[in-house]
Amino acid sequence: FIRTEDNYSVRYARTIRESKLEKDVVIDYDHKNMVATYNDSITYPVDEKIHDFFSALFILRTLDIEEEKIALTVDADGGQWQFEVIPAGQEDIEFEGKQIKSIVLMVSFKAISLKNKVKEKSDVLTYHMVNPKARIKLWLSDDERKLPIKMEHFSSPNSSNPVRAFLTGYSNKS
Repeated sequence: FIRTEDNYSVRYARTIRESKLEKDVVIDYDHKNMVATYNDSITYPVDEKIHDFFSALFILRTLDIEEEKIALTVDADGGQWQFEVIPAGQEDIEFEGKQIKSIVLMVSFKAISLKNKVKEKSDVLTYHMVNPKARIKLWLSDDERKLPIKMEHFSSPNSSNPVRAFLTGYSNKS
C-alpha cells in the first residue's frame, strides 16, 4: 500500500504459506513519526522516505531512470537498505508473442542499518531477496506503462541459477 501523493509505503502485507512456515506479516509505516510497526507489536525507526521491497519495484515505473543511478531506501523486515538502481541499456524481449523494447535495470543492495531487523523466521524468498551480495536484473517495457516484463534475482555475484519471474499477461480494463 502506498500513498498516492508521494508514492511512499504506508502498509506492507505478506501471507506466507510454505511447508514448514505459515505466517501473516503486516508492517505499518508512520512517516510523520518515522517509525514502522511490525505485526502490531514491534516498533522500529525508519527513514521518512521508506519503501517496502515491492512498492520500491513499483516506484521504478514512475521514475526517469534511463541515464542516472537512482537510490531508494527500502525496509526488509526491519533492516533498512539502500536499493541502488543502475540503468543497463535496452533489449528486445518477448512479451505476449511479440518482441518489444525494454529498459534493463540492475538493482543491488547496501545495508544502511540492520540493528532493528526483526529476528523472526521468514519465508525463503524474502530471507534471500535482500542482502549485500544479491542482484536483480529487471526488464521494464519501454513505453508509458513501464510494465515489469521479466525479473532475475541472483543470490550472489557468482550465482548461475537466478530465480526468474515473468509477466505472463496484461489486461487494460479501464
